[in-house]
Amino acid sequence: MTRHKTSARKPVVSEDLGKKPMPLRTEEQEVLPVQEIDAIETNRQAAITQCKEYIRKVVAQYFPEKLMPQLLHLVDEYANGIISCTPIMIAINDTKGLRPIDFYHLIWNLWTRLNALDRRASCRFIKNAFPMILENTNEETIYRKMNDTYVKCTIENNPKDEPLVP
Repeated sequence: MTRHKTSARKPVVSEDLGKKPMPLRTEEQEVLPVQEIDAIETNRQAAITQCKEYIRKVVAQYFPEKLMPQLLHLVDEYANGIISCTPIMIAINDTKGLRPIDFYHLIWNLWTRLNALDRRASCRFIKNAFPMILENTNEETIYRKMNDTYVKCTIENNPKDEPLVP
């Protein structure tokens, strides 16, 4: 049988330390009106729709048709901030002429419209999304090349204020 010995120590209280107790924080957090929340969500859904249309009409033509659902699912995962997304296991030779820089442009186009992840997390996302294609590319390279320099490539960077689908 074990006995529990009660502590002979007296609990420390603020008076013993000569300090005043910290006041309770009673600040109210700013709460957005329902209409503003609805507008934000409507804009977000419109951006997701625009990005999916971009995948269907611009990006998917470089992939086997059977990968279309997976490509569209990537947009949903990115929009929801899921960095460890479902990978698309495809080799660069099976993408009808795409190069790694085209994938940097792809993520740039999603990043500038969806604002779901920061730039560094977006680099991890695209590397996770296409692990076979970007296996020899480090995130720092993607970060450096994921910028607003508009270089002629198969998949181009589109300025945020221009539509993704021509």
